[in-house]
Amino acid sequence: MAEMEGDMNVAFSAYDSNKDGTITAREHKNTGDVRRGSAFAGFTYRHFAELDTNGDGNVDRKEMLTTTKFIFNTADSDRDGKVTKAEWQTSPNASAGRAPKR
Repeated sequence: MAEMEGDMNVAFSAYDSNKDGTITAREHKNTGDVRRGSAFAGFTYRHFAELDTNGDGNVDRKEMLTTTKFIFNTADSDRDGKVTKAEWQTSPNASAGRAPKR
């Protein structure tokens, strides 16, 4: 989970241009579809509306972390704290990039 959370933090920083802890819709749009340094960055761009779990039009760090944990926990089918390639490939939420329902 630590590696995935680290990747999420890199992505969050790429979009949170004013570093206030919230990615606004404007920051999302202005940043665009970045892929540098983080697998989660592309996910953030493509799934911004799903990451906005409280529906306020923004994504804060807590919302993004909740989704990251959901994806990780869904993929970690044997609950050993690690996600193997096989677990990742067979996880319906991880491979499809589905965020938790509101």
